[in-house]
Amino acid sequence: CINHNKGKLKREMKVMFIGEQGIDQGGVKKEFFQLMIKQLFDPNNGMFVRCQESQLMWFPPEVIQNNVLYELFGVIIGLAIYNDVILDIHFPHILYKKLLGHAATEDDLEQYDPAFASSMKYIMDNTDPNLEESLGITFSVEREVLGCIKTFELVKDGAKIGVNQSNKAKYKEEYINWLFDSSCKAQFTNFKNGFFYSCDDSLLKDFEPDELELLVCGNPTLDFNQLPKN
Repeated sequence: CINHNKGKLKREMKVMFIGEQGIDQGGVKKEFFQLMIKQLFDPNNGMFVRCQESQLMWFPPEVIQNNVLYELFGVIIGLAIYNDVILDIHFPHILYKKLLGHAATEDDLEQYDPAFASSMKYIMDNTDPNLEESLGITFSVEREVLGCIKTFELVKDGAKIGVNQSNKAKYKEEYINWLFDSSCKAQFTNFKNGFFYSCDDSLLKDFEPDELELLVCGNPTLDFNQLPKN
């Protein structure tokens, strides 16, 4: 359905719910987006995972749902921008950086998962020559997928490679790359494709990631003292 209607996505939307009367003056359209986002974020779908500490959403490390749903999610975000609708979604800054071709950094890890970022800082600052023995961790990650714990290797045979003083910087680099890139490459690629079906990339080429985030989510800081003044 999306592929057959790409040319029609870059137009102003008018929404009508079957069985309901009314002219869409913006409220019906906003309700449509709210319902779509609620459905896509339903935990039963398994499309996204939430970091408990930051409460931010991200793509799971394994494709559970059909990638068409990630494409649909991208279309919804792009359509919202095109139709001036602010969405109540909570993703880390890296989502908007990746849409504009920027690479992930240590700051992105700190925003998305502060607890793990703190643990990573401890490893980087640790000068113990026997770090590998004291840590007991390898170039692998354990994550829960559909109620089961699965191991994902950051590099080939990563579960057999211990983190030590000589390779800990590479461990940090590989973990950030795994979390924000390689573990969700298929999911994000489909999301990005859908996004640019409905939002012209030429219009966003001069945007900064924080400006794109502002277009999607609006300003989270509201000055209510300015409201009566304006």
